[in-house]
Amino acid sequence: MAKKIMFQGTSSNVGKSILCTALCRIFYRKGFKTVPFKAQNMALNSYVT
Repeated sequence: MAKKIMFQGTSSNVGKSILCTALCRIFYRKGFKTVPFKAQNMALNSYVT
């Protein structure tokens, strides 16, 4: 089974996506297969900040 890494932040716009992108690029260049996934909040109480 593949190893997994999860990034969590304290709020929006704290740099989770850019950190994930950078690490995926580093791992890919070292020969690892990387597959990023971004979950979407589909709750009724969600709003754009």
